[in-house]
Amino acid sequence: MENSYCGKRCDNCVNQTEGKCYGCKPEAAFNRSPGNKVITNADDSDRRYCTYCPIAMCCRKNNYDNCGECDKRYACADYMGRVNMDSVIEAKLYAWGVRDYGLSGAVKYLWVLFFCFMLLIIPDIAGTYNGVMTIVYLPLAGVMMYTYGKMVPFSPIFRVTVLLTGLHILIRILINIIDYGRFVNSGLLLIGLIISVINYKITFDAYADMVSDASDVQERRWLRLWPASVVVYVAAAIISLSFRVNIAAIVPAVLMDIVIMANILLTISVCKQNDKGT
Repeated sequence: MENSYCGKRCDNCVNQTEGKCYGCKPEAAFNRSPGNKVITNADDSDRRYCTYCPIAMCCRKNNYDNCGECDKRYACADYMGRVNMDSVIEAKLYAWGVRDYGLSGAVKYLWVLFFCFMLLIIPDIAGTYNGVMTIVYLPLAGVMMYTYGKMVPFSPIFRVTVLLTGLHILIRILINIIDYGRFVNSGLLLIGLIISVINYKITFDAYADMVSDASDVQERRWLRLWPASVVVYVAAAIISLSFRVNIAAIVPAVLMDIVIMANILLTISVCKQNDKGT
């Protein structure tokens, strides 16, 4: 047997080079990270495949140095499937909610976005962005751009969100600084509305991509939001044109703010669930 319970050679194991497994034997020689740093914290076991490996647990339970000491190994499904044991372990970690998907760092940014959307309801309810509302909207949009930029490591799609948010800010500035006339202003409002809808699509995709490994349920929730947002905006536009009631710029935006806030809270829960041992 090699330097593991199942016979795998740790030096040639991709799971070790990717930092998923620090070796299943207690000896310091096999208890190192890819950077050759000795792991001394016994509570750090949630990042070690061996803690949840059925083969390692079986050998420890029976006081075997390796599977070679077991007469039943050739009738053992775990031993015969040891080549694909990493997939088995991934499934266990996912089911038990202890897999670290590296999302804990996103929690603080998600909270910033949550409060930004909460405050964004104020200018969205106002509908017409006068000087006072511009003072409220622009700083919030700027903070959101910065925060989305910080979330790029969790999903590269957030780069597009930053760009589209910046374009939306520019259009809001143009509308509020100069009165171009009803025709031009309506055109700018339409462009801004289109950018908003596209931005929803890109941003929801980014959130879905971020949680795709951690929660299939939350991933689907984010992906379903964009079709829902299109329905809301189209319905509001039809009502506005049919009954000459200006709700297209108010109700959809406020409603989407609330729905996004709810999903951000659910995403925070997913991120926290995958922290150590929770």
